[in-house]
Amino acid sequence: MVPGSVQSEPIREHVVQFLSSRLSDWPSVHGCLTGIAGLQAAEAVQLAPTQTAKLVKALLEVQITTLPQADRMLALTILHIALQKHGTELVVTTEVDMLQGVIASIDGEKDPRCLMLSFQLAQQTVRIYEQAAPQVCAAQHSLDANKEELVDVVACYFPISFSPPPNNVHGITRQDLAAALQDALTCTPLFAPLFIPMLLEKLSSNLRQAKLDALVALTAAAEGYGPAALQPHLSTMWVAVRAELLAPAAPALLPADLASAQQAAEKAAECLTGLITAQSRQGSDSLVNLVLADQQVCGDLLGCLSGVKQRGSEDPTLQVETLTKVAAAVAAGSLPASQMTCKHLLPPLAAAASHSPPSTGQQHQEHKPHQTQQQLALSVILAIVTAAVKAAGGAGATSSPEAMPNRRLCSRKQDAGGHDHARECEGDPMGGTGAAVLEAVIGSQRLQDHSSANPGGGGGATMPGRQSDGDAEMHDSAGWMQGNSSQQLAREMPSSNGTEHTNGGDDSEEDAVQLLQLQVLTELVSFPATSSPLSSQELQEALALVLECLRGSSSNGSAAAMQAISALTKMAGAGHAKLLEQRALAPLLTSATNISSGQGAPWRGGLPLQALAALATPASHLRLHILSSIQNLLPAMLAASISNEHNEQMLAAMLHVISHSLAPFAEEESTAAGSIGLDLVTGVAQLTLAGQVAAKEVSMACAQAVQAAVAACDASQQLHICQIACTQLHQTCRQLPHASAPNSASHASSSLHPGTGPPQGKPQQPLATSQPSEHVDSIAAQASAMPSSSGHGMEYNMHSAQQVLQLLAQSAMVSAAAVAALCAAVVPHDRAMPLLKCLVKLAMGLPEGSSQHACMIAAAAVVNKWPPGSFPLDDVMACMLKLVGIPDLAQVSANPSGPWPDNGVNPQSFTCLATILKGACMAGHKAALPLIALPLSYLQSLEGQITMSGSASANAVDAAQLTNAIPTHASRPHQAALPSGYRAGDQCCQAAAAVFELVPSTKVVGVLSLSKDMAHVIVKPLWQQRFYTAALQHLDKLLTESESPASQTPDLPSSQGHGQKGRLLLALAYLLKGTPAKISRADLSRLLRWLLMALETLQQPGLCADKFVMAHLLELVKSTIEDPTGRATVEPEVQRVISTLICLTCCKDCDLRQGSLQCLVAMMDLPYHLLHPLRKQVLAALASSIDDNKRRVRQEAVRCLKVWSST
Repeated sequence: MVPGSVQSEPIREHVVQFLSSRLSDWPSVHGCLTGIAGLQAAEAVQLAPTQTAKLVKALLEVQITTLPQADRMLALTILHIALQKHGTELVVTTEVDMLQGVIASIDGEKDPRCLMLSFQLAQQTVRIYEQAAPQVCAAQHSLDANKEELVDVVACYFPISFSPPPNNVHGITRQDLAAALQDALTCTPLFAPLFIPMLLEKLSSNLRQAKLDALVALTAAAEGYGPAALQPHLSTMWVAVRAELLAPAAPALLPADLASAQQAAEKAAECLTGLITAQSRQGSDSLVNLVLADQQVCGDLLGCLSGVKQRGSEDPTLQVETLTKVAAAVAAGSLPASQMTCKHLLPPLAAAASHSPPSTGQQHQEHKPHQTQQQLALSVILAIVTAAVKAAGGAGATSSPEAMPNRRLCSRKQDAGGHDHARECEGDPMGGTGAAVLEAVIGSQRLQDHSSANPGGGGGATMPGRQSDGDAEMHDSAGWMQGNSSQQLAREMPSSNGTEHTNGGDDSEEDAVQLLQLQVLTELVSFPATSSPLSSQELQEALALVLECLRGSSSNGSAAAMQAISALTKMAGAGHAKLLEQRALAPLLTSATNISSGQGAPWRGGLPLQALAALATPASHLRLHILSSIQNLLPAMLAASISNEHNEQMLAAMLHVISHSLAPFAEEESTAAGSIGLDLVTGVAQLTLAGQVAAKEVSMACAQAVQAAVAACDASQQLHICQIACTQLHQTCRQLPHASAPNSASHASSSLHPGTGPPQGKPQQPLATSQPSEHVDSIAAQASAMPSSSGHGMEYNMHSAQQVLQLLAQSAMVSAAAVAALCAAVVPHDRAMPLLKCLVKLAMGLPEGSSQHACMIAAAAVVNKWPPGSFPLDDVMACMLKLVGIPDLAQVSANPSGPWPDNGVNPQSFTCLATILKGACMAGHKAALPLIALPLSYLQSLEGQITMSGSASANAVDAAQLTNAIPTHASRPHQAALPSGYRAGDQCCQAAAAVFELVPSTKVVGVLSLSKDMAHVIVKPLWQQRFYTAALQHLDKLLTESESPASQTPDLPSSQGHGQKGRLLLALAYLLKGTPAKISRADLSRLLRWLLMALETLQQPGLCADKFVMAHLLELVKSTIEDPTGRATVEPEVQRVISTLICLTCCKDCDLRQGSLQCLVAMMDLPYHLLHPLRKQVLAALASSIDDNKRRVRQEAVRCLKVWSST
């Protein structure tokens, strides 16, 4: 702390005089340095330049290099701050030469902290002297006299050799020191004659790090020195850098040295690009001319492609790859450099790529496999074009061509015959060579065909057969393809999408050539700077080649197909949307929606459909056009999908694109989305009325697409669709009891109630007045008589009642999807209750599957968005409980521990309850949480009624028998493959327990989504936390009460005693499985005893139908063991934990066996004195696991045996 009195000028002068005089006294140096640093750091003290000069002069007379590290750091910091504040004044007024003093102060420094400051100080001093040199002759003289000594003092550290200590508290790395040293040596052009030769010498070193640092420093030197200072060294610099660039292709290079040579070559390429960039900023192209005139680079590159053996390598392919990187590095340096490189190399490379002779000489047969000349040339072209695009700005060059003046600035040179020689645009990174490259990619023969077909045709001429009406052209793809042989291939896409076209050569080689062509084409047409010089006809040819490659790809995942799709999307992003709209959308739509009239080949329009989905990105101008086209085709596709495998696959894929790629829709697309939703809802209704059952995949895809489309509609469109969907749901609900009766076909047909005709897209009457208008008794008869292909439509000789159920299910699923997507404002206030009743009845009456789940989700969405002006939600929930067969809270509370009233409860009752409860909890409805007591009450009423597999006695069960009883898998709790001896009540038990997983889970199960985007549901913050807390309180209370002496049943073994509360433990396990881990993590330590009890109890047959519940419990136990906080809870229960895990090692399911072994390994983090008494017990149990029939279990057992044997 500096005293306030120092702020006075006389006292400050006295202090400065005292400190400067005492610096000559060696014992006082540390105190003086501390005092000077304090004066500089004090904000209230402003030292005058003369005072600073006096202190610096005295400091430079001290031998700083002999001081301890802390004092050296202080001294260098004082000099650094003094130069920052009064640098020019110090150079002018100080009698001592500052530059010479700094050199003496940093000479021989070894501490990394002081070195960082020394390099900054050297750079700072040189810059101050350069600024003062024009006014002070002594400064220029000192700079000229001491620059060589300063370079020697600083450059002796190059390259930096430093390894940070393990406890690197200061954070200084080798890269930091190397960067600071580089900045110091490249700060002035005066160092160029001294530093450049040293760098070139380092390039010939055998030390890899010296080479890499020298290459990086050369780039920095080009930036710092400028082209004038580098000009004398340019030739020697290029020779040295060239040696590193060509080193990987050197003959007889050992494999051990290849990696090092490649790394140095990559750094040399970066150095070359940096040198050219630095020179270009100063307006110099000397190095570019030097490289392009070098025969060892450009000459050898073109010579390798011409088939002449070159001097550099025994393998021409390796030499071409090496030289290609050099050419790409030059082209990436700057826009002028890319133009010069492209003009010099691309024309001969394009000529080489236009022909496909045999591979480059048969004298190199020992280097197989060889690439063809065309493949090599295309790879070189691709690298140069990619580098040129990078030089032009890359992604920054993707603005619209209309916003660029390039097309108007293009100049065309023609000879007397009118043939183009070059077309060059201002800002074109390819220097007007794009047309030659495009000709090489597409093929000269094709361009010659177009030239003969269009003699004298310019860039803007229309193609033969093209219609003037753009809309007619879009719907008739044959019009614009007429007379165009290359584009006729695109028109054939539907019929030959899966065939490959070979010319007798190697298939893989042809695929590689095609991929390279597409990659070059993509780079060429994807940026306005490179595509603007091309004529309209050339762009059309490029597009035709992309479509041809897309047609010729044999698989959806092929590299060529993905590259073709990428080319289309990049063309759209580069401003060629109009061209794609006129030339690409029609054949793609035709290929993707090729409706088959018979049972022909499988649908092969996947690639065109992928291309359409890629073109319809949210920012694409083509999106609305694609949406409208798809919407127009959907009704015909839906009608044609019945009993036709080809059309079913096509429609399912199209609907998948709508719901997963095109959705969510933007606001301006609401009209098209509404039309899609309306067409699908009415289309499915018409199919149902006609007695036609769509394939299951089609119905599910329809429901998902309807939900996505209706969610994007405006309120008026949603209201229209809501009226139609609600009418269909009510009609389906009225038919359900008769269709579900197990009667004969004639009885089911005659008992159907009359329904209304198919909706025709017009608004229906209000729900209050909508009445059936015509009979649909013929539905069952038509359905029973209608044939279908095996596995896709209805089967032959199917019972007509089952056919009617399928018809009702498909209609209900699509209509429910529309209802689920409605906004809260659209749900009718006065008709919300009838709609909810209808959905719940359908959920309980339809066959178990997607349709049932869709109705449940729709009911949950209605409850979530319950209109405020409708019935009270408490009454709504009571009505819902009655419909699903679950007693209300009043009935349950009257006899909490007694048997449940027989209201017809079944597993679907609890699944429906869980789904609707989830919707209510998400919205924060207060009437939802009390319903948690219902499934718990049902589970509690079943205590003591566990049915053992193969035995009805209450005797204890052997542990091995218990562990073998766990089922292997289950998709959903009530759909699981249940063990033998399982009763219908046990299925209800599983469904009741699964309520606690389904409600808080974020996992999407089923065909529809109950999300904010797709269903407009209300989502309150922390709704999962509230449900979890309420459910856990109920469970904890019931489990605690079950352990009380009054609730224990006498004369029962412990396993049976645990079984009495097994169903409650199952509910707890489901709750923990469905709740996000971030919510339940804090309670795991407290719940450890229940987790262990659940692992012991749920092994009993008939208690757990989902093996993933047990696996999740094991994961929770493992995380508790590994958590430092939970470990304190595990220690008192060590023996019980070990016994439970040992029992699980003999379990039937291999995942549980592996998980138990992993938990045993995790137990080794506990104190030794707790584990040692159990060591023999664990090792004995591991003996059987070592011989397990699953390899992963054996591996885990070996690891467990190893850690437990070492205790």
